[in-house]
Formats: sequence, C-alpha cells, structure tokens
Amino acid sequence: MKVLTSGCFLAMALCFPVFAMADDSPETTSDSSVVADDSADGSANESADGSPDATEILKGVDRALSIAEDFRATIELVTTTASGRTEERTMTVAQKGQHQRLVQLTGPARLRGVGLLAKDEGQLYIYLPSFGRIRRVAGQQRGEPFLGSNFTQDDLSRTEFSGRFEPELADEDSEHWTVHLTPNEPDDEPYEHLVIKVRKEDHQVPEILFFEDGSQEPTRRLTASDFRREDNQVLAHTVIVEDLQSESRSVAKLSDVEVNTGLSDSLFTRRYLQR
Repeated sequence: MKVLTSGCFLAMALCFPVFAMADDSPETTSDSSVVADDSADGSANESADGSPDATEILKGVDRALSIAEDFRATIELVTTTASGRTEERTMTVAQKGQHQRLVQLTGPARLRGVGLLAKDEGQLYIYLPSFGRIRRVAGQQRGEPFLGSNFTQDDLSRTEFSGRFEPELADEDSEHWTVHLTPNEPDDEPYEHLVIKVRKEDHQVPEILFFEDGSQEPTRRLTASDFRREDNQVLAHTVIVEDLQSESRSVAKLSDVEVNTGLSDSLFTRRYLQR
C-alpha cells in the first residue's frame, strides 16, 4: 500500500475522482514531459478516412480513469460566489473498481453524514440524515447541485463515459482532441451534450464544457490542472467547476489518499450509507 499525502487528485474527473498508486515523492512535470501509462498510450485507432476514431478515444479516457483497484481519500471543497462569499465542505470518498463509489460529508457539523452512493448499472442514492431516509437519484435529478457547491451529484458519481455517450470528434490540434458527447439516453442525462478536451499523450481530460437544452454557449465548465506524474500515472491535483451564469466557482483538492487497501464490498451498500 502507498499513501499519498501530497493531494494527488482527479484524472479528470469530471469523473470525480480517480487516482493511481504513486511514488512516495511525486515529481511535478510539464505537459510535454509526462509519461503515459500502458493502458492509455496517447494513440487512437483511425477511421477509414484516416481521422482518429472517437469511440476509441473515449475508451482510452475510461481506461485512464480506471487506475487503482480501490482507494479512499479526503476532499476539501471551497465554493465562492460572485459576491465573494465562501462555503467550505469536507468529505471522504471511497471507490472500488469502476462502478462503486461512496461520498460522505464530514464537515461542517450540520451536514455530517450526508452521503452519495454510486452502484453498478448507474444506480445513485443520496442519504440525508435530517430526513432519516435514502432517496434514489435518477435522470436529470443527477444535475442538481450537491449541497450548495457547483459540483453536481452526477459529477461526484460519474465513473465512465463510453456507456453513456455517443462521441464525435469535433476538432484536434497537436496536443488535444476535442470530442462532442451526445447522451445515449437524453431523458436520463442532466445536459443536452458535453464537449471534452482530451490530451493525446495520456487521455487525461483537462476541460469539460456542459451545455443545456437549446444553449449555444456552455453553462458550466470543469477544468483540471497541476498535472503530475506518479509512477508513470498522470494526475491533476486541482479541479475547478465554474457556473458560467452565476459566476460562482468550486475548487476541490485531495489529501490523505490510500490506494489498494482491499476495501470491502460491504462499504458500498445502502446500509453502510445510512450509518
């Protein structure tokens, strides 16, 4: 087991969050010097006309997000409104495999115990101690803000893209692909479409733009920055979600990450969520 205390953070996230086992002394690198892992080597199959295959690009993103067998960590989340008012949240996150994730609030005291549980086949549950019950979250309810932050319930529970979206390559340059994502099940998605930027060298996603129905401009933006290499795994240490209409922003950072500790399946149950 390796413990990361330097704040190793989201590979994208938008899928939030994803980690890898790291060296005890992380090395900061520039985008041009990072080394990609074998499962996301910066290449993509080409279509008949010679352009990269968007489906393979998206599968590469999912592979880059599935690094460790399991992990747990602490998230420090600060939301700042346009007027400058700030709200702080502290939460723990645990994940096993690609489809089981548990998020629980630990602070402030009035919110302690609020939790989200993501299970196989897209099941998402929220527990609110003040109501004493668990509620299933479905469809466009996933796009609701999570406890006053700019992160939505979907941001905190999303674990993959390929099964939910039809990708189309919109643009590319020497370093990135820009991919347009259309939901396979529009009635079950909070946004009309997403546009993601994918790094060619490692399939990390430094930016996601979120578009609502009929909107020509994005209403939300997620950016991942401060990429570092941890044992040839590339991770972003800071993730920011901006509401482009209200001009508020939420900044999330990680600490005290434990990787591959053998988390039990019993942790990812509704019974545990309600403890």
